[in-house]
Amino acid sequence: MNHKRIGVFCHVVLLIFLFAAKSGGKDAFVLDGLAARVNGSPITIGEVMRYVEPIRRQLLRMYSGEELNNRFKKAYQEALDTLIDRRLILNAYEEQKFKIPEWVVDRRIGEIIHEEFSDDRTALIKALAQEHISYEDWREEIRNQIIVSAMRQNFVANTVGISPSEVKDYYLANKEKYVAPAQVCLRMIKLEKGSSQEKIAIARKQIDDLYAKIKKGEDFVSVARMAFENGISQGGTENNWMDFSALRSELQDVVKSMQVGDISRIIETSDAFFVVKLEGRKEEEGRDIRSVYPEIERELWNKSAETLYKTWVKGLRDKAHIEIFEVNLQ
Repeated sequence: MNHKRIGVFCHVVLLIFLFAAKSGGKDAFVLDGLAARVNGSPITIGEVMRYVEPIRRQLLRMYSGEELNNRFKKAYQEALDTLIDRRLILNAYEEQKFKIPEWVVDRRIGEIIHEEFSDDRTALIKALAQEHISYEDWREEIRNQIIVSAMRQNFVANTVGISPSEVKDYYLANKEKYVAPAQVCLRMIKLEKGSSQEKIAIARKQIDDLYAKIKKGEDFVSVARMAFENGISQGGTENNWMDFSALRSELQDVVKSMQVGDISRIIETSDAFFVVKLEGRKEEEGRDIRSVYPEIERELWNKSAETLYKTWVKGLRDKAHIEIFEVNLQ
């Protein structure tokens, strides 16, 4: 592979990434220089920026300062690598005899208009105009997506096969992964405490009264339903199976020693009072290979396909002339 990393520090002022919040959310203009060349074909900084835009927006909501800079640099590099791989795949497509008919592209566009724009082509054109994208450029992008998907299907997906013995061997070597967790079926009365001492005292009195009714022999479900309908309780009218591990630790400590049919004492947590009735229990048990076969087969298929894809793309990179231009993202 002829692969060069060229130290051309494009002085790109990425206000779009670092100072968008200061400009009222408006995207700043970015100088559109070269990010890379693949066999002489350019990939512009603008192409990378457009690809990474959804990630940029997410990063701006979550980070700032140096952390934002570092995470954006990583996202930029990953986006550039993806676009280089994509360009190599498109080049490989151009070198083969088989070509995707234009009606395939038209059909996909029709599906998008139907699914996303309620069969309104004008709405699509308006949406593209708002993003400053021409219909022709957008159509070319759809075409390229179809090509990349078809090439990956042809060179990767169609060559992957997982045998029953592979599934069995993986299952036997990883049986601990395929265990159905312990579950409990609970009915629950929950009274939130509130934020003031007065509200906590009221909630405590209410849960004491409800618990007293149950201890006197009133039906748990009837008491729970009454509390729920009166707006006192946040639960109790349904019995639901849930993983034991999903319970709050305070509830786990009580429920673990209960028998089916038992009703707990009043359980106090930092924000609520609980009374629970255990309706059922399922202990942790291993899952039969028949029940997990599709899951294992899919997992092995995905791993094999990903390995094969990386090998295929590496082969394309090894034969390509790639120049990457360093961009100052400060």
